[in-house]
Amino acid sequence: MIFKQAKIKYETLIKDRKLVSSIALFRKHNNKTQVLLERRGSKPGQHKWAFPGGHIESHEEPNQAASRELKEETNLTVKPQDLVYIGHHDNEPDRDKFNYIYAAEYKGKEKTKAMSDAEYIEWFDIDKIPPLLWENNKYLRKALKTVMNEDLQHSDKRGLLIAFEGLDGAGKSTQIDALANKLKDDAESVTISRWNTGESSKLIKKFKNKINMNPKIFSLCHALDLIERYEDVIEPALDQDEIVICDRYIYTSMVRDELRNANIELNNIYENLRKPDIIFYLKCSTRLSIERIKNRGDISYYAAGMDLNLSHDQDESIEKYFKLMNDKYEKVFQNEPNVHIIKTNREPKLIEKDILKITQEYLNKF
Repeated sequence: MIFKQAKIKYETLIKDRKLVSSIALFRKHNNKTQVLLERRGSKPGQHKWAFPGGHIESHEEPNQAASRELKEETNLTVKPQDLVYIGHHDNEPDRDKFNYIYAAEYKGKEKTKAMSDAEYIEWFDIDKIPPLLWENNKYLRKALKTVMNEDLQHSDKRGLLIAFEGLDGAGKSTQIDALANKLKDDAESVTISRWNTGESSKLIKKFKNKINMNPKIFSLCHALDLIERYEDVIEPALDQDEIVICDRYIYTSMVRDELRNANIELNNIYENLRKPDIIFYLKCSTRLSIERIKNRGDISYYAAGMDLNLSHDQDESIEKYFKLMNDKYEKVFQNEPNVHIIKTNREPKLIEKDILKITQEYLNKF
């Protein structure tokens, strides 16, 4: 057997202990469907919830390993031949494992007992499950439908949506990467969506090479990119209960649209997009922001606000433009919930610490 992405032979993966097998186990209890989950006692994902499972040994088939691991970690017995194959995936963040997923309905009478690597074992009503590691949520839905013929009911809000907003040069990219790395260290599934990275980004760059672009076209370009990324990247990741971090979201578009008097007709474009659970507004002085982007050497005609006719001098134009944007950000966030103002005139490590703390506090509530 060869895995599609890695092109690595099954036998090599077994030898290197990169193959694991997990089981989504269901039961009927008091007329409710429940799923058995374990809280992991070791890294990665220590103290987080997942399906029981573990490494496949050289003499085992994946379903045999799932059956054995279930017994070793929970004290419950399900025969290998009673397991239903659900799928496998090879993209678990920071785990470097290939995971086979099985499912079954448990009808025995054994009592659960946390053993081996399991810190704690618990049956959860299917509508009250905690956040799960890796892609367990995705396979939980499929397993529930396959074995119990039930659909997993969700609230309208899934996953966690975080938006970073602020001036160019405020340090958004640095802080996004730092937060994403910390969350991945805790075995969280994280997707980053960056400004102007959709399929239409080349078209947007082509338009921006024309210095006489109509303000509404300018705004529509950014709207196209955001809608495209939302439908292709952001929403699918949220549907899988991932943490999605956006390097600028609707608020940067709103600020720039309003400055160009193009927001009136365009506001309804963003109406159906989900509002972020957390907004980090990186508040930075215009002087520091301009200094940083000048050091990067990437000040374009539109980045300097030259299309607004604030000044014929680029340095004077960008200074006025950034001040106007800062004022607009302040106005936009006055009545916006879930905004955390992060002052960036500090050491980056101190900023990282504050952002991580706020994020973890939110995650601990759900």
